[in-house]
Amino acid sequence: MSVRFEELAVGQELPPFTRAVTREDVKAYADASGDQNPLHQDDVVARAAGFPRVVAHGMYTMGTLASWLVDWLGDPSALLRMQVHFRAPIRKSEAEVRLA
Repeated sequence: MSVRFEELAVGQELPPFTRAVTREDVKAYADASGDQNPLHQDDVVARAAGFPRVVAHGMYTMGTLASWLVDWLGDPSALLRMQVHFRAPIRKSEAEVRLA
């Protein structure tokens, strides 16, 4: 789908997006980014930090969102700037994580 700026409106809802985040995804991101923080790879460490299991990297989540936005916009040059706030972790599970 290709979306033009003129077609967008403040408050407009985006189409829902669902992405399964696997342990392999989180490990691959850790390897690619160099962020080997055990919070993202070791359930024992994550539980000690108050999480029920490992959590995905915030930047992984942001990159997934950016990729979806570019697909939705239909043109990589249409996404000029992106600002995010990391308010809560997305906990890794085999279940789907909804980013909508």
